[in-house]
This record gives sequence, structure tokens and C-alpha cells, in this order.
Amino acid sequence: MCNRLIKTIYLTIFCILAVVPAIAQNVYFISPDGSDAASGSIGSPWRSINFATQNTQPGDTIYMRGGNYVYDEVWIKPGWGGANGLYKTLAAYPGETPVMLSQITINCSYLRVEGLFFQLPKSIRVVDWDSPSLHVHLMNNHFTGPQPRYGAIEFRGSYGLIEGNTIEISGDNGESQDHGIYVMSGENNTIRKNTVSGTFGYGIHLYDELKSNDDPNVLKYIRNVVVEENIVKNSRKRSGMIVGRQHNVRVENVIIRKNIFAGNNHVGLLIRQVDGLIEIVNNTFYNNGLQALN
Repeated sequence: MCNRLIKTIYLTIFCILAVVPAIAQNVYFISPDGSDAASGSIGSPWRSINFATQNTQPGDTIYMRGGNYVYDEVWIKPGWGGANGLYKTLAAYPGETPVMLSQITINCSYLRVEGLFFQLPKSIRVVDWDSPSLHVHLMNNHFTGPQPRYGAIEFRGSYGLIEGNTIEISGDNGESQDHGIYVMSGENNTIRKNTVSGTFGYGIHLYDELKSNDDPNVLKYIRNVVVEENIVKNSRKRSGMIVGRQHNVRVENVIIRKNIFAGNNHVGLLIRQVDGLIEIVNNTFYNNGLQALN
């Protein structure tokens, strides 16, 4: 009798735990015609990304309705992201096209940005100005238009994912220092299944240097990075991809595999000033200006 009662209690507790989530995860909405005085519901959406990310919790999803978004500034600050196991998501509402006509700057952790459309030269950048940006995922976003300064995606953080993005550069204005995906110092980042075409600089720029706001006494790292299954083509003044560094940076443990480098001006893949293992496996090189690899 006692054993049967214990089993019954155990099964009851198990069933309760199975159907009740540990933490409620809410869905909110923003729209170009919304108001930050609204409730954030689908019928009463907010307007600004800053307000939405600041006033939601880890695990929440913020859907952007279709339309053109113009802001004075979008800066997602420390504490406005998610938490371990509870990413905050900023995503396109299914079936709609939110078009960014302003740059997005991210300096937080555990944030996922997915399915947005950027009218270049407006871009997205992940920075470490006030604190490290960790576990930021940029997924399935689209960038079209003239070449932006430095990169359509600029990324300085760790444990990040840049996956499934499309970058298509048009027009005749750009410099050789302007790239597609520009990944600076950080560790354990993955760059996967992106398509980058028409950049004036490198399609993928895995590189860092001592910048004006850096501490010259602190060594930075680009390490434990995977670059896989990307298509990088038609870079106009540079190569498809570069891996390298200048002072105060170490580059090590980079895997470059199953990518396609085609039609780039210089070479497909350029390796310069690295400090540890660079593994290059099963890549395809076609019709690059000088040679496949240098």
C-alpha cells in the first residue's frame, strides 16, 4: 500500500512538471506605426527596438511586423538581452518583411536576431564597448544595397553564431577596407551557411588590430573559430576571405571547411600572420583572379 501511494505521488508530480514550464516566455510585437506607450500586443504594438528589448525578459520573443523602420539610434545595451538557456529573440513576424533603414548596435548577451531585411549601407554590429557581448546569434538576415563602411555585419564577441545571412552589395562606391562579414577578436564563434557577394573588400574578414579604444596592455584573441559552408563570391578589390592580425592579437585554432570561394578579384582565401593551427578542409575554389589560396 505504501509503495503504491509513493508511486502515485511520484507520477502526479512528474505529470505536473511535464506540463508546466519552469519560466513563462512571452511574445511581444513592434511596428513602424506602433507606440511605446502601448501594451506590446499584436493589436497594440510598440514602436522602438530599444524600448522592446529593455522592457522584456530573458526567453521572450519580439516580433517585428512588416514595414520600414527608421530610428535615431538602435543600441541594445548590456542587460537588455537574455540569459543562459533563455535567449531573447528579435525576429521578423512570419510572412512579413521588416526593413531596417537604421543601423543596429548590439552590446548585450544571449540575443538572437533573425529574419530582418537591411537596406544597406545600414548594417548590424556587435560590440564590446561597455561589457563583452556573448552568445549573440545573427541568423537568416538579408542585406542588400551599396557597400557599407567596414562591413554589413561587424562582430566583436564570443560564443557567437553568424548563420544563413545573405549579403548582396550593389553600386560602385566602396573601398578595399569595406567588407561583408567582419569578425574581430573573440573566441568560439561560428560563421556558417552565409552567402556574400560583390563586396569591395573581403567577403569574410577574420582579422583584428589594436584600435583606438583598446587597452594596449591586453592581448586579444581570435581563436576556436569555425567558418563552414559559406559562399563567398565576386569580391571586387580583395580576396574572398582573409585570416590575419596586427599587434596585440593572437590568431589560432581556426577551421575553414566546405566553403565555396568563386570569382574573387585576388585569391579565394588569404592567410596572413597567424599564431596557431589553421585547418583548411574540403573547400571549393573557382575562377578567382590569381589563385585559390595564398
